[in-house]
Amino acid sequence: MKAKAALLIPITMAASTASAVENYTGTYLCQGKAAAGVRFRTATGWTATEFNPISFLVKIERQSEDGEIVQYAVSIGSPGEDPRKCEDVEAGGNVRAHKSFSGFRCRAYPEDFRFDFQTKRFLKIRYIGYTDGQDDPNAISPLLEVGECGKV
Repeated sequence: MKAKAALLIPITMAASTASAVENYTGTYLCQGKAAAGVRFRTATGWTATEFNPISFLVKIERQSEDGEIVQYAVSIGSPGEDPRKCEDVEAGGNVRAHKSFSGFRCRAYPEDFRFDFQTKRFLKIRYIGYTDGQDDPNAISPLLEVGECGKV
């Protein structure tokens, strides 16, 4: 009996690790905790600033599996808005996730996202602004935001 119990532990642990990717499918509420970047101000020019963190929804639908890679259709949007498709950062199209990882990266222009569903954290980066030469206080500004996501 003891030998059987010892064999079940590694099998159970392996199944829970492999199923991390399997459980991505669903809708998540992501809530920003902190956001900062740079902003142009007429009186002072470009300066470091804090932004108000936001909340958004992430919808993930499993599309296909090929060996160790699983593909997902991912959309991101605020409640009451039309969602934006979040595409694979490197290849475009569906997001590709390796089975051994607990998250993925995607791009929903003008922002890139990194999600980790084991830690339930996200990182959002908006690269546009500043380099386009628009020294305008109303222009979009670069930012970095961090927060947490939970399945709803």
